[in-house]
Amino acid sequence: MEEKTQQKKVTRKVIHYLIANHIIRKEKGRDLFSQTGIYPNEKAWLKFLNQSLMVLGVVFSVCGIIFFFAYNWTEMHKFFKLGLIEAGIIGVALFIFFKKPETFAFKIGLTALVLITGALFATFGQIYQTGANAYDFFLNWTLVVTIWVIISRFPLLWLIYLILINTTVVLYAEQVLRHDEETELFVVLLGINGVVLLVWEWFSYHQKSFSRARWFPRIVAMAPILILTVLTNSGIDNSFHKWPEVLGGVMYVLMIPVCYFIYTKIIRDLFILVLLAISLISVINFLIFEKAPDDLEAFFLSGFFSIAMTVLLVWQFVRLGKQWKEEVE
Repeated sequence: MEEKTQQKKVTRKVIHYLIANHIIRKEKGRDLFSQTGIYPNEKAWLKFLNQSLMVLGVVFSVCGIIFFFAYNWTEMHKFFKLGLIEAGIIGVALFIFFKKPETFAFKIGLTALVLITGALFATFGQIYQTGANAYDFFLNWTLVVTIWVIISRFPLLWLIYLILINTTVVLYAEQVLRHDEETELFVVLLGINGVVLLVWEWFSYHQKSFSRARWFPRIVAMAPILILTVLTNSGIDNSFHKWPEVLGGVMYVLMIPVCYFIYTKIIRDLFILVLLAISLISVINFLIFEKAPDDLEAFFLSGFFSIAMTVLLVWQFVRLGKQWKEEVE
């Protein structure tokens, strides 16, 4: 039995079947649950606790640095402020220097290094009052930490880096371009986050060595879905008289069937399908309120539609989940 469990994947359903038919004893079944990873064993729990404490340590350390400078700002000399942060950077760099790149300690150390570097730029700007716009701060921060992000192979750090890029673009549009047209900015953000999502999904599907963390593409997918939803609703409200609204409407119509096919037939991700469903319901409800003769009629039509769609989508998602589970088992 142990040789078979090593050669073939044993699922929860198989183990319950073996126990129910008295092929194996319950004690052996509990051992199989631990051996196959269905139930986390002592080693898995220790690894989880170790990584959780590392993350908490980094978060509390960075928060401690920020509050320390905020409380003692006026009493410290400027060279002491910069020197203290630089000493922290050197200390973290020495720590990760003796760690292997594939270890979690190395990756979380790089994350701490990126965050402390941001604190260094912020402190420098406050001391010398460079007069730089906020986008300069985020742009310099993004450029300096790029190499660390590339070598980290750590989804959490990639997410932080993506947030820095989006923040830089938004602040640059507001402070330098001083352009009030938000729809054009949405198109730029759509391109950035959409490309990141496509690249991630392509590599995760074709490269077995690539990270399999599904939480990263799920968070990233929120941005393009939200942007396309906003552009489509804006187009409905303004009769699509702006090119970003036309582009957003066309891409939205294409996104629904394409993403449904990808995330049901190829990658299989119910979370992103739920996001698409919520987006579709919101767009159709917006269309109902925009085109209905009066608000009362729109209210009832929207209510009936939302209830019907919710029931239909829940039934469809439950059916998909069971179908995928049966195919895996």
